[in-house]
Amino acid sequence: MNAFERFACELARLSALIPGLGITVVAFVPSLLVIATSYLLGRAARALPGGRGRPSHTPTWVAASLVAVALYGLARIADPFLRDRLHRPEDVDPALWERVSYFEWRLLGAPWGRPLVPLDAHPDVAIALHTIVWLPIIALVALLLERFVVSASQLAWSTKQEDLPFFHRWVGASTTRRADDRFRRWARPLWIAIFVAHGIAGWLFYVRFVADEPPGMMACREGQQAAPVRPAAYADDPIEQARDDARPAPGAWVLALYLLTVLGVHLATQARPPAEQDEKKAEDEAKAPPPEPAIERLRAALAEAPGAPTIAKPMRTPARAAETAALPERTAALAAEAFHRLTGQSSLYAHQRDVLEHLASMWRTAPPTARGAAPELREEAMGAPFRGAEGALEHPLVLLPEGTGRTALCALAALQVFLDRGATTLVVTRDAPSARAFAERVRDAVQRTAARWNAAVAVAGDDLAATLLAERTPAIVVAHLEALESDVLSDARTEAIFKRLGLWIVLDVEGFTGVREMHLHMLARRTWALLDALHDAPYPALLLATAGPSASGIAGWARHLLAAPLRVFERDGAPRPAHATITRRDLRRDDAREVTIAELAEACARAGLRWHLRLAGDAWRGIARSTIDLAHVPGHVADPLDAEIVMIEGRWPDVRREADRLAHAGQRVAPEGETLVILAPPRGDELALHDEAEDAPFRALTLALPRAVPLSEPEVVRQRHFDRALGREQDVDALRTRFGAPFVDETLRRLEASGRVARRAVLEFDARIDDARARAKVRSTSEAAIGEPICDACVGESTSRVRLVDEGTRDVLRELDLSTASALHPPGSLALHARGRYLVRESASEPGLLLAAHGQPPGRTTPDRRVAIEVHAKLELSERSLGGAPIPIAIARAEVTETFHGIRRYAPGPRLVERRSYAHPIASVYSTEACLVVIEPALPRAAEIALATAIRAMLPCLLRASEDLIDVEVVRLDERVCLALFDRTPGASGLAQHLHHEGIGDLLRLARLALERLVGAETAPLRALYDTREGAEREPWDARAALAWLDRVLDAAPEDDAPARERAARVEHEPGEGTPGDLGRVWIALEGRTEDLVWTRHAWISEVAIGGAPPGQVHLDVAFERGAIARALDEAASATDDLGAWSELVARAEADLAPLASRLIDLAGPAYPELVLGLVAAIPTRARPLAPAERAPLVTLVRRRADAPAKALLALSLLRAYGSAQILESTRGPLVRTTIGDRDRVVDLTRDPPRVVSSSEVAAARVRLG
Repeated sequence: MNAFERFACELARLSALIPGLGITVVAFVPSLLVIATSYLLGRAARALPGGRGRPSHTPTWVAASLVAVALYGLARIADPFLRDRLHRPEDVDPALWERVSYFEWRLLGAPWGRPLVPLDAHPDVAIALHTIVWLPIIALVALLLERFVVSASQLAWSTKQEDLPFFHRWVGASTTRRADDRFRRWARPLWIAIFVAHGIAGWLFYVRFVADEPPGMMACREGQQAAPVRPAAYADDPIEQARDDARPAPGAWVLALYLLTVLGVHLATQARPPAEQDEKKAEDEAKAPPPEPAIERLRAALAEAPGAPTIAKPMRTPARAAETAALPERTAALAAEAFHRLTGQSSLYAHQRDVLEHLASMWRTAPPTARGAAPELREEAMGAPFRGAEGALEHPLVLLPEGTGRTALCALAALQVFLDRGATTLVVTRDAPSARAFAERVRDAVQRTAARWNAAVAVAGDDLAATLLAERTPAIVVAHLEALESDVLSDARTEAIFKRLGLWIVLDVEGFTGVREMHLHMLARRTWALLDALHDAPYPALLLATAGPSASGIAGWARHLLAAPLRVFERDGAPRPAHATITRRDLRRDDAREVTIAELAEACARAGLRWHLRLAGDAWRGIARSTIDLAHVPGHVADPLDAEIVMIEGRWPDVRREADRLAHAGQRVAPEGETLVILAPPRGDELALHDEAEDAPFRALTLALPRAVPLSEPEVVRQRHFDRALGREQDVDALRTRFGAPFVDETLRRLEASGRVARRAVLEFDARIDDARARAKVRSTSEAAIGEPICDACVGESTSRVRLVDEGTRDVLRELDLSTASALHPPGSLALHARGRYLVRESASEPGLLLAAHGQPPGRTTPDRRVAIEVHAKLELSERSLGGAPIPIAIARAEVTETFHGIRRYAPGPRLVERRSYAHPIASVYSTEACLVVIEPALPRAAEIALATAIRAMLPCLLRASEDLIDVEVVRLDERVCLALFDRTPGASGLAQHLHHEGIGDLLRLARLALERLVGAETAPLRALYDTREGAEREPWDARAALAWLDRVLDAAPEDDAPARERAARVEHEPGEGTPGDLGRVWIALEGRTEDLVWTRHAWISEVAIGGAPPGQVHLDVAFERGAIARALDEAASATDDLGAWSELVARAEADLAPLASRLIDLAGPAYPELVLGLVAAIPTRARPLAPAERAPLVTLVRRRADAPAKALLALSLLRAYGSAQILESTRGPLVRTTIGDRDRVVDLTRDPPRVVSSSEVAAARVRLG
């Protein structure tokens, strides 16, 4: 007998020796004390001072108890299969042997224990044994969970839900503090019911059947007092037999006892918050200085680095509080609960509410019209039940930075449309990992609400097929690009989804670049065509798209991409922490060496700062370089919201835009502090494209970089998508609307002729014509999609693709079109992938494969190549003026041949580390489009190299995510030297078209900035990275000649610089066009602002000939700048009614009117006084006096609003430019004296024509001015 058997024997003997021990002590006493024990332990956990601020460990014990229950259940299931291995001894009754289990025989099958089998006939012994056996098992499982699961999660008082151990969701705890209220609400009644059932089961053990036969004796060792053991027997009476059969197994009863105990503790326990500090400590902390900013901690850490870099003064952005709003009134309660589980918040940001209210307004039902009390017979036209059905829909585009709750908003909108309308939501993501991540996040939120029973979430390509096979329609379907095409749009079983589709969401639209963008555009058109034909719900199907501000013009680009009218939501209501922004050039060393990203990361690690590294640009954002090159440096965080230092690498325009995308970086870790953002673009980019001056001439151009340009799909892409769409029945009218009528008609005619599609007519009732109408339907005759599924990264089918494969794991890194594969990844080039940096091998043993070696050090490669372009059709050149000399330009279909002779590899710096020449040149030939600019006059070869290199460097800065999509070279076509900008996508991508139509001027301006500003040593990196000519370092470089050509094309010649002349001070008189009495136009622009002139026409009857106009009706147009009028009003603000005090103001008016007077003297000659008097007298005279300020001569002339003093002042100011003049004051008002010819005249200008005053009236007047 071993030690365990001896222990079991002693326990069984003791249970048999003391009657009722196993039931009375082990059963009833703990059962009665379960509630008290649970309550006291739970309260004790709250009362312990050392428990403050610590997480609760009761979920671990509940999980351990559940594991024990699972082990017991597994043993009970396996027992019948294992029992066949047992052999009945001869001394065991066959009737009793049938009741013996495998595990109890393994324990009690020895001769000493045979009186105890079957064990269910001795429940007191069985309960005692199970109590002792299962307690250490539960403790061991709890210890293992604490050691390997809980400790790895580093639980704390405020641990986030997604960081909790997996078993917390089993026990209804979404925090580390206690069981959730929702779990407690339904678990408490269940616990009480089980407790009552457990007590009844204990009573059944107590009143069990006991045989009347004399007991046997059992001793565990010689000389020990034997314990009486009653023989195993079972009741014959039916009532007693039914009672014993109703009794549970002792093991189940004991495990239920343990589970009830720990579950009761779990329901009663509530961890306490951290202890509050006493007043003195609180006061000390209030007086303590705030935590040191991240920039200062980094500065101190950099002081220990070699060269001790210093940090210049950063540009600071203040923090901004959140703008929150309550959930809309019509939000479903389950959707609100799921949102709370998803974000931990019960309120929305302001922009989230704006989007939800906009969606609700599109789905709002129209109220019914009032009906009268008495019935009446009349005809009514039913209106659209939903507002969105009444006219064009406005689909929301959420254009906001990261960290603003865009994903949570989409999840809430998807749940709301399902719970409110019963509609399905289709969610489109860029790739499969992002699709699974979104689905898991929504599932996790839904699983904690009552909506989990009906709000099913399915992922296309994973579990959607099984859901459709079960004839169930999920509430939310999540699909990445390829699965959307193959498993949703091309599968006829998804018809129910499109019939009840209420919302389709496209997450992170800007992440679709290159060929993926083309495929998404075609899939959007296919989706709209299906909705046009299948959507059968009363509510409209809406589109919700999210994007970040990664380029200018992103809203218009998204409108084209998604083929839908969009309403942009750019209001940002999320909280923003304070940011301090510097560039890498602001980190200065005495030896002028540039601080590397690795040095910055190590400095952050020394300072204990959490840092995040981001590659800027829509095509590179998904690659985590920190895990590739800096995995050994501690402190990195994957989410910028958790970072104190954010470093952004990439081209200068992308880096600036990425900083805007990360405006909320540090939101979680430093909401009250300051996050440091370090911009780390290439030094040459910042030199060429950054302007400090606010009025820099090209500042508007550089700030608008990069531009989002819609790509146009090649014909083969459109044809493949159309063929795939025919795998399910399509409405011909919908196809013609979405794909274009000529293309659809021609394609269907060809397919019908070959017998690959069949057409049928369906009669549908049309309410507009109140009659049936035939609609044409078309489908492939095989009732399956034509052609193979789409690959999101390639244009062609699998036979024309090449796979880039990791040579170690044989995993496919990406697929490429065969025609451009060698151009994009020539042998020896470096390929950056999410898994790491790869070196492309020179050859592969299998056709259609490119092998790549993992684990390459940082660096870049530049090919040595030659480019030949052949245009089959005649060039249709047109002239384009970009500000200077016109240039011939054309767009043409071309065949491009890129011949690669070798490759150069550069380490960071750049520093040449390897130059490789191929044994045999590698050619890549493909058909595409090219924008051709004729270079006239021809440039030297050295200038051509400089021009092409500068343009190649600036192309990715101008066009979003275009690094591998377009290139440039100087070629010779038909004896012309042409600058060729060609698409590197088979069949073309539309970028060359964009440059031809509108982008060539800005591209040349950027190239000029690069050549002008990258001087001295900065020319070497430009040539190393962007000069792809064979033997580039041996070729001469002539930037001056290239700049001379650019200046000639972009700048007007000095003699033709009309804008400069327009801004000079100008006084012009333009004669009339021959109309009788037309004296022409006189305009005075002293500031050169001809766009700010105020024109006034003066018409009067002249008694003398003026210029070439005979006496009679004449008119003259006069214009002054608006600023001059405003100054005249300001100067006359202090004037009075006393004309004698106007001498100084009249002198200023003379100066203002002198240019006009000079032109009128030239026009009228000796008749100038008559011209002035006639012009002034014709101004209407007001009977009511004007305010003194409104009598300013210039104001009177322009506004033609005057009283008698104002007319006199205007006439005096104009007449004194020709001769003497005075203002006389008479009893009838002011008079004007001047010399006309040789005679002195005094006139009254209040009448038209002016009245000559008599000598007696003149004698009675006195001089007031002049």
